[in-house]
Amino acid sequence: MVTAVELGGSGRKISARGEIIISAGAYRTPQLLMLSGIGPGDELRCYGINVVLDLPDVGRHFHDHGGDSLWWKLKHPERGLSIGSPASNDPAFVKGNPIDFVVTQPVQLDRLRQALVKDGPNLDPNEHPLVSIQRGHIKTFTICTTSNPQHPTVNMDGSHITTSVVCMLPTSRDSITLANPDPHSAPVIHPNYFATEADRYMLRKA
Repeated sequence: MVTAVELGGSGRKISARGEIIISAGAYRTPQLLMLSGIGPGDELRCYGINVVLDLPDVGRHFHDHGGDSLWWKLKHPERGLSIGSPASNDPAFVKGNPIDFVVTQPVQLDRLRQALVKDGPNLDPNEHPLVSIQRGHIKTFTICTTSNPQHPTVNMDGSHITTSVVCMLPTSRDSITLANPDPHSAPVIHPNYFATEADRYMLRKA
């Protein structure tokens, strides 16, 4: 149990009467645990880290909402429908997220069952949690901007919007591991996106 935090550089230590919960996000939390000696024992020993608690599942079963996006040029950019337009200077534009038209919907369950059988021939597709009629498998939404460092050719000048689709319940899994024992180094992320037929089917339908 963590009961104190020492601030780097200053040497100042902050203690708590109860326990301290450390949350460093989906990527850094498993890294922090492993650097602290909590994680897969064999992996930690490879980096000379003293094993405090051998927990093989730390950093495993990683998954994320994979998706795709399309950029659209507006016919009437003067209406201020995208950030970057002079009309978006209105203070009201900062009173919420630049997202509109959010739709969550299921996919065709018969086709999803067929995909699940391809992923696991020995499982019963009728008992899989993904085939519940209450599930929302995919989400579609409009983003009132186009800022993306991977696509700098689409200017953030109020002339374009983005439509995005994501898989809400992915079945692909992989891991986050250490690159080295240096806490300043980024962890190694194995996303393994769309490794299953179920995920590929849901994205195609999206």
